[in-house]
Amino acid sequence: MHMGFYAIIPATVRYDNRIPANAKLLYGEITALCNERGYCWATNAHFAELYDVKNRSITNWLGALEDAGYIQREEIYEKGTKRVQERRIYIVENNCDTPSKNFPTPLENNFPTPTKESSKGIIQVNNKINNIPPQRDEVVSYINQQGYNVDADRWFAYYESNGWKVGRNKMKD
Repeated sequence: MHMGFYAIIPATVRYDNRIPANAKLLYGEITALCNERGYCWATNAHFAELYDVKNRSITNWLGALEDAGYIQREEIYEKGTKRVQERRIYIVENNCDTPSKNFPTPLENNFPTPTKESSKGIIQVNNKINNIPPQRDEVVSYINQQGYNVDADRWFAYYESNGWKVGRNKMKD
């Protein structure tokens, strides 16, 4: 069990009738794991043990998520061989065919906004220190400037509508 972590399952995934209910939970787990490295590295066996199901169920759920355009899988091969060394799962933003390697979920620590970069690579916002939300044009400008694969209007609308909260907590940066 991952204490202190939480998952994001956007409405587009939650209400997509093409996807089995447990695949939606799996999507949430993938978003949580993507926060560390920008992609999910967990194996089917890990997920099968976590959800107490057979590997085949995980394969089917991942297939449904990929077919619907919500994830993209990439296999990393051992140098000079056809042996898979690692499988990576990326969240596909806005249901397009490009995985979001830099920006997996709209969590506060994954949504940098302008000013200086910290030693951890998280950019802190000078106007958020006083808990002043950014303006829409600031968000759009920054996302475009950084080349992030995210819909700035959707991100801004989501956090504006929930009172600039991440979970139950007020967003800090």
